[in-house]
Amino acid sequence: MDMECLFQPNEFLNDQVINENIMLLRAQDYLKLRAYGKVLLENSLISSILKRDCDDKIKMEDLYPTHDKNEIRTIEKRVLSYLDHDMTLKVR
Repeated sequence: MDMECLFQPNEFLNDQVINENIMLLRAQDYLKLRAYGKVLLENSLISSILKRDCDDKIKMEDLYPTHDKNEIRTIEKRVLSYLDHDMTLKVR
């Protein structure tokens, strides 16, 4: 895939290309261990889910129905894991 496509208004990189690069970054321990904290590298699928979830027109209850009120949904677990990383420190 030619990176030049990023300069074209109607072109994009395939998610698979982005995700493979994220996996390569995840494999580099020196990139994850920093003096100032931890970093979380997320794949494009989860990023698109999070983008969809912040749409004010959609109720979270409709997207993620809970059968048992004590149950923690998968997306909630993922968001809680974000709070363990310094990338979200400023938004707490």
